[in-house]
Amino acid sequence: MALKDLESLVCGTATLKWENSSLRELDLSLNDLQNSGVEKLSDGLKSSHCKLEILRLSGCLVTEEGCSFLASALKSNTCHLKELDLNYNHPGESGVKLLSDPHYSLHTLSKHGVSFPRRALHRERVIRPRLDILSLPDEYLRERYRFSSQSIRYLNNILKPYISNITHHGSALTSLQTLCIALRFFANGSFLNNVGDAEHIGKATVCRSVRKVCLALKRLMYSFVVFPGHKPVMNIKEEFHRIAGLPRVTGCMDGTHIPIKAPAENEGDYVNRKFFHSINIQIVCDATNIITNLEAKWPGSVHDAQIFRESALYNKFEQGQYDGLLLADRGYPCMPYVMTPYPDPEPGPQSRYNLALSKTRARVEMTVGILKARFQCLRGLRVTPERACDIIVACVVLHNIATIRGEQHPAIPQADIEEEPHLNLPDHRNGRIVRDAICNHYFSQ
Repeated sequence: MALKDLESLVCGTATLKWENSSLRELDLSLNDLQNSGVEKLSDGLKSSHCKLEILRLSGCLVTEEGCSFLASALKSNTCHLKELDLNYNHPGESGVKLLSDPHYSLHTLSKHGVSFPRRALHRERVIRPRLDILSLPDEYLRERYRFSSQSIRYLNNILKPYISNITHHGSALTSLQTLCIALRFFANGSFLNNVGDAEHIGKATVCRSVRKVCLALKRLMYSFVVFPGHKPVMNIKEEFHRIAGLPRVTGCMDGTHIPIKAPAENEGDYVNRKFFHSINIQIVCDATNIITNLEAKWPGSVHDAQIFRESALYNKFEQGQYDGLLLADRGYPCMPYVMTPYPDPEPGPQSRYNLALSKTRARVEMTVGILKARFQCLRGLRVTPERACDIIVACVVLHNIATIRGEQHPAIPQADIEEEPHLNLPDHRNGRIVRDAICNHYFSQ
């Protein structure tokens, strides 16, 4: 096409006018158009009668100057151009930048051999299809989310006020979808990418969902983690007594380590006695494996006895607010309200007492095993210590809800039963008196 023919096409006074034209696509590729021809063409694109949407100028000797003419046309409110082909031209990076304004109507810009940020152009958002979680069988749900459909509905009801998205966008996650994303992460401990692939969402969405659910469950901690429990204290003591005959027991206490990645600050504080980085948490449970007290804030190097001594539970026992006993291993000193094994038991009552205490205290070891088997993320958290503590709290609250609702739990690997530390902390005199009295009164025969 010659330049004079092009002028006839784009000029309002020529024989061929844009007025009443239905032309939507124009291919001028491989014409000796040059910048002067593009200037004429751009004037035509500004016409209110021009309805052109696709323009192909491949191989037309267009440079940065020609791009400035096209950009001027795109700025006009009357331009309808959506696709522009500038392959095999020489616009340079500055020319491409002129055409990449996100306010333009242009959707697609083709330029061979030049790299520029595609995010500067409009891109249609694609929403991947998401699973209808509650339509799946309970066996499938328990394996992947650790809860049945009824329990997931219950969780959604109590968490919905805290995790719902305040938006009118139709593509926003529902509270149920947000909950299930977090449950899947807690249950299998996979990388966020893997969880996102399974749930048909991006990694960033998984991260936000897990955080939102963690904070919501943290708010409910003191509703579901209550010492000595929701049941009457007498019932709690009777349940423990039926195990091996120990009286007045209101809880079993132990510490366990949750591995974390090496933190950027105070890294040495988190190295435990087994030489890996961890959070050392204190758990107290009842005879039905419900966790009734939790301390989840201490680095792995801190000893179990110190965690208890610094806890609110210790202060309340010291103040006489609780009537009962805690059972613990030799990682704790024997105190008037904390019963531990005899370090070197004599045959007879002391050996029988130690055996009864071991059988009863096994409840807390089992509880820790169930917690870690149910929520595999606790086998290693790749987050900061602060975020790790929030995830631990969330998993403990979910564990109690699952236990109360009778949800099944996975089998406990033998490796999850931690070895008792070989320590002999000095016992308190009043603690030894209480222990000897129990030993002689209940295990003399």
